[in-house]
Amino acid sequence: MSVEKLILETTQRGVKSYHKLEKFPVIIGRGFDSDVIISDVTVSPTHLKIDRLEDGFEIQNLSSENGTKLNDVPLSESPQSLSIPAEVRLGDFKGRILSPTAEVAPTRIKSASNGWFSFLSNPYWAGFFVIITAIAIAAGKYISTPVSQDSLMYLSKVLPAMLLMLALALLIASVSRLSAHRWAFVPALSIASLFLLLPLVFEYIGQFLDYLLTTDWPSTILKHSTEFLLLPILLILYLTRVHYIRVISAIGIAVLVTMPVTAFFISDMVDQMSNRSGFTPMPNYNKSLSSLDIRLKKTMEVSDFLEQSESVLNEKVEKLLEQARDQY
Repeated sequence: MSVEKLILETTQRGVKSYHKLEKFPVIIGRGFDSDVIISDVTVSPTHLKIDRLEDGFEIQNLSSENGTKLNDVPLSESPQSLSIPAEVRLGDFKGRILSPTAEVAPTRIKSASNGWFSFLSNPYWAGFFVIITAIAIAAGKYISTPVSQDSLMYLSKVLPAMLLMLALALLIASVSRLSAHRWAFVPALSIASLFLLLPLVFEYIGQFLDYLLTTDWPSTILKHSTEFLLLPILLILYLTRVHYIRVISAIGIAVLVTMPVTAFFISDMVDQMSNRSGFTPMPNYNKSLSSLDIRLKKTMEVSDFLEQSESVLNEKVEKLLEQARDQY
């Protein structure tokens, strides 16, 4: 079946527009008398001509300045046959010529207001995350302070974190405005709040597991997982659920955006490993005492500790005496 009309897809400033080409010949250019007006300054006033034939379409370059490329092949001034679909480049402007029967991308389903990801679109969830983050930061500063201080002192500790969260939310929303041409401040605020809140939560969980299991590996695993995975996961969630970007594309964007942060954490981890090789640090579970004293390993009694200490001391004394006899 012959095609009676065409679709010209144009992409300008990240937004795609579609023009129906029904009346031929069609002139494409920057001039106001063109059938399709392109605002790109590298496009000539009369740049391209598309005409319909009995057995198809033909395309002709009319520009003597920046020229035209069809499927990355430069066009001459003589008309050439046009196969659909096709990619055209007019100067720096890129477009596609499609058939009206071409398939469109599948419709992306919006997140339900009461679904798992409703916190990305609900302002009440965003406000809740902000309040919980502020309380968690204030509680952490209060616990880590050895002496009682004025409440304004704790407030001064919370304000920089809140300003950082607001700046991060504005940065994410601004990038969304530039790329998707719409503001998404509420989801950005939720993502920024989670970025500050979840490390604190995982830190408390890691300390509890360290004390419970009498070992350092739970907090170490949670710390490094948070450093390397939290920000990419939040960005992927934001891109796929707010801007409906495909998962593969979102993963690529998240990896590229977080590469500087990942490089910093890798450098910091290498420094920590090099420092541990030269010193014997105190285990983390000895620093995280719990009033509940919840541990899987049984607490050693004082009498057992003294017996073991006495046996170890006797062994060392005997070894010293044997060395002294051998010398004399």
